Amino acid sequence: MHGELASIRQTQQELRSGQQTLRNMLERLDSEQSELEAKTTTYQDKRDELKRILDVVPADDDLQIDNAIDTVAPLHRQLLNSYVEDCAIEDSIYFLGQGLKKGTIGLDVYLKCIRKLSRQQFIQRATMQKCRQKAGLSV
Repeated sequence: MHGELASIRQTQQELRSGQQTLRNMLERLDSEQSELEAKTTTYQDKRDELKRILDVVPADDDLQIDNAIDTVAPLHRQLLNSYVEDCAIEDSIYFLGQGLKKGTIGLDVYLKCIRKLSRQQFIQRATMQKCRQKAGLSV
């Protein structure tokens, strides 16, 4: 009899512990559901805003991506162009290194190209630095 009572109490304790665990899980689910509903509302608002903007903007099939981003001053345009050139040179140097690793290009070709690209990169970086100084931006 005493063993049965102990077993029942143990079971009762386990059930209470499980009940608390379930309550915690339900609270967490409610919290996550509220968060999801808020994010869904934000998403729908942003989607509607984009639709309104797209309805206002005229459909221009001849829009060139290079002309989509423009700067307010020629100095800033020069800075942007130098930055883009620098990034392209950086990519070229990376892929030349990959080609050298794979044996696609020889060492002599690699060194010639790297030397040429490094000179161009130096000019672009010097131009960027000069533009930043003239524009009053941090160097």
